[in-house]
Amino acid sequence: MKKILLFLVLISFFACKNKVEKAPNTAVLKGIIENQLGDFITISHKVGLEKITDTARVDSTGKFILKIDIKKPGYYTFFHGRETASLYLSPGDSINLKLNTDEFDETLSFDGKGALANNYIIETYLLNEKLGIDYREIYKLEKNNFISKIDSIYKILNKHLEEFIGKNEDFNDYFISMEKNKLLYKKASLKIKYPESYKYMTKNDSLDLGEDYNDYLNELNLNDSNLLELPEFINFLISYMKEEVNKLFEEDTILAKKDNGYMLAMIKVIQNTFTDHKIKEYLLYNLMYEQLRYYGINNIDEIMKVFKENCTKKEYLDKIEEEYKNWEVIAFGKKAPVFEYQDIEGNLVSLSDFIGKYVYIDIWATWCGPCIGELPYLEKLNKDFKNKNIVFMSVSVDKDKDAWKKMVIEKEMKGLQLFADKAWESSIAVDYLVHSIPSFILIDKEGNIINPKAKRPSAGIYEVIQKLEGL
Repeated sequence: MKKILLFLVLISFFACKNKVEKAPNTAVLKGIIENQLGDFITISHKVGLEKITDTARVDSTGKFILKIDIKKPGYYTFFHGRETASLYLSPGDSINLKLNTDEFDETLSFDGKGALANNYIIETYLLNEKLGIDYREIYKLEKNNFISKIDSIYKILNKHLEEFIGKNEDFNDYFISMEKNKLLYKKASLKIKYPESYKYMTKNDSLDLGEDYNDYLNELNLNDSNLLELPEFINFLISYMKEEVNKLFEEDTILAKKDNGYMLAMIKVIQNTFTDHKIKEYLLYNLMYEQLRYYGINNIDEIMKVFKENCTKKEYLDKIEEEYKNWEVIAFGKKAPVFEYQDIEGNLVSLSDFIGKYVYIDIWATWCGPCIGELPYLEKLNKDFKNKNIVFMSVSVDKDKDAWKKMVIEKEMKGLQLFADKAWESSIAVDYLVHSIPSFILIDKEGNIINPKAKRPSAGIYEVIQKLEGL
């Protein structure tokens, strides 16, 4: 009997042991925060449409604990109040975090399983701060000095990583690979942006890069979908694709002149450059989403056709279809959603008051530099079409009504000036899918939409207005 019991105990022991050693698809983050900035901490991870977000309450003593379901290692963002920090989490991690928000980055530290990677991340962040890198000044340097400067910076950062590896030789190879790629693509981004940035910063269009300047591109692998979670990789891809589009436009001037030429060229670059299907679909999706979100559905049918032919991921297709349907509500010929706001005198003015007139709407704010840049062109429109059948309406999405009034008065702004009472939550922003400003809308005499993403005063709307029938 004793032998049987002992046998059962041994079975139980080994079964339990095996269960503990098997890494679960979870990571535990717990910690204590001094001088807490709020009642919660949040962890977030996003790649494409894949998003993981978890929140934990911080108690009165600053303690919190959060269990996160994750399937594979990856980078996360830690939020507390307005402060953020980068984290690296793997299934099975159990990390203890400590910080004092009076010196957030300087006091942030980790221990426990998974702490090593996160201490390296914060140490690297502090090292970058210590280096005091001013990229605006670096871009002003002549080519040889520029290369020498960034080489010296990344020599220090690579040495920091190599010292970390040397002290922790058995550490996770995947993390080491990702950190090396962070440095590689950050440096590559600086190099690819340098020619344009140098010309902009110095106002000097003369720059001889030499034949070997672009040799750094040979080090890069643009078809590793694991890198999609690195902002450094994404930022480089965006810059790289823009450069390739510029080359296409030099070869194909007809494509460059098309209304949707930039989008067609970008799709062509994606198709010709990338062989990794995940990367190709990711870039096509982002391109389509940005186009719809900020420019609507004008001239998009040809591009949409190409997107659907090359993207098979259901989540991407569904999201683009959803965004497209949102824009169909305010497409050409649709009834313009009516809004009503106060003018500078406090009188309520409705869009419906102007049936029988064309209406050109500028959605802006006092803090928006590009919006202010359009004011001289708006003034010219008001002057040149003063006696025509068109109303020039400016709708502010400022939160500060006094700041709006002050600017309107001081700049003697022409046209009808209205104040949207709920800023970005105002009906005009919501109904017309306004995600950035300045944004312009053109409406016909029957109150129907001509273009929910009309051209700017500085970029061709003058000619469009001149051609309006019955102006």
